[in-house]
Amino acid sequence: MPNIVIPKLVGSRLRAAELAEHSLPRDLTGQMVEVDASSLSSAAQSFADELCKQVLELRNADFLSVHHATPRFGQHLSASARLRGMPERLNVDIRVA
Repeated sequence: MPNIVIPKLVGSRLRAAELAEHSLPRDLTGQMVEVDASSLSSAAQSFADELCKQVLELRNADFLSVHHATPRFGQHLSASARLRGMPERLNVDIRVA
């Protein structure tokens, strides 16, 4: 199962594309991608949107599961998945303070 670990600060589409390029194969059909956001302090909406795009749309993963997300990052991811018509392919676990 492919995994991504998100660093403490991420703020751009380019950073999300770079993480995907270095961590994931180009075709994820039939696979679930696990994301560890436990180190994340701050992420821009554009990063979250590009992460959803890279994993669910361009690489065609069946499911994106994000663990230990901040509430704001979880909201950004959910909004992106809804706008892309893929909310059922995303699961976000919000970290407990």
